[in-house]
Amino acid sequence: MELTAVDNADGTGGSISVTDNVGTASIYVSRFTGTNASRAFVLAGTVLDEDTLLLPDLENGPYFGIGVNGADISLPLGFRITDGVDALHWRLLEAVREYVMSLVLPNVSADPERHAIVKLPYRPDMELAVDTHNEMAVMYFPKPETYQPANNEEDSVAYSVQVLLVRNVGQSLFKGLADLLQDRQLLGQSLSVCPLPDLEEIHTVQVNPGSIVLPEHWLKSYDCSTVVFRALTEQPAGLL
Repeated sequence: MELTAVDNADGTGGSISVTDNVGTASIYVSRFTGTNASRAFVLAGTVLDEDTLLLPDLENGPYFGIGVNGADISLPLGFRITDGVDALHWRLLEAVREYVMSLVLPNVSADPERHAIVKLPYRPDMELAVDTHNEMAVMYFPKPETYQPANNEEDSVAYSVQVLLVRNVGQSLFKGLADLLQDRQLLGQSLSVCPLPDLEEIHTVQVNPGSIVLPEHWLKSYDCSTVVFRALTEQPAGLL
């Protein structure tokens, strides 16, 4: 007897298919979360001959499955049930971008095309056409996450988003500085604590100001100013 599993990847559970089986096979599953409380195998249902057992009630997470038909016991099957939701870090990037645009900062472009989620803060002239605008463009990119044990079941995880304000004003030592400081202040005040209602997993947002002007970009005629937002959440520890 052999088992294979399918994850619906939409929060509706999954299924286990049985092959090389004659008669009634009982399918047992065990959810593994790193705690002893969830390790017991529970009867999920039965399958006659070669058929598929639907598992609509399984919560998201990792499982082991075993098929039993008399003395015939399948090899344990490891499988995972998910909801298909994008990674929290990606959803945080999108939420911060949307929130910054909603602030309508006085010196920042309102054009969504000039608010870009990127891998790295390189070549803003290519990504955002900052040479042709007086308003600041904005880049959003992820910083490394951190994990720290919170208790014996959860980790405290921090996801960071760096916000980069960009404008081409030439190599001026004073032009645009007042605008830059005003927008940094508004950003810090507005995004402090937890203003992201669409991300219920996040309970705290911390503001970590970066450089007011990055010298290496200033030498290329770009004023680049950066602020980092650190979002805190608790997540189940162990195999997910």
